[in-house]
Amino acid sequence: MRNRARRRDGVSSEYQLIGDYTNPTLKPQAAEEVKKHGEISLTGVAYPTPNNQCWPEPVPYIFRDFGMQMLQQPHQITILYSQRS
Repeated sequence: MRNRARRRDGVSSEYQLIGDYTNPTLKPQAAEEVKKHGEISLTGVAYPTPNNQCWPEPVPYIFRDFGMQMLQQPHQITILYSQRS
């Protein structure tokens, strides 16, 4: 998903996240959610994410910015990671 918010230099803004709700690959319900979150972001308020709500962080959040190791076994994969608080 492309971030529609841009800095003055044309690069995607890391502080304001406005997803491209016009992307034709999105189903109508998903497009509406993306649009709703973008509208919240435009007000300067952060929309709820696992990180800012102290929820467990599922994929893809756990792969943000820290080391990760995957241990592959015949019947399971174990993901080890450390999260900075």
